[in-house]
Amino acid sequence: MKHKQDRADPSSWAYTLADGTISPENYYDAWLLMQFCLDKKKMSYEEVLADVRTEAVLRDEMMKWYMLIVDGQENVRSCHTSQLLKEYS
Repeated sequence: MKHKQDRADPSSWAYTLADGTISPENYYDAWLLMQFCLDKKKMSYEEVLADVRTEAVLRDEMMKWYMLIVDGQENVRSCHTSQLLKEYS
């Protein structure tokens, strides 16, 4: 994915996707979090709607999962991280 405007511009508001379409940053971020919940956490749409955790908590979980992918499984540092890796693999 390529950012619509140069990454050096902090006022940028949209992403240009691989197919050339443009997505507002807040829409893309919400879509990405929803995909994480549905695909990686295996939640149903109803479970997502009923979940009482904040968006910030879910985003933190998503970023931890992402860092596990980036770091690789050999760099697992804690029990909690190991549990996340098992849960989302």
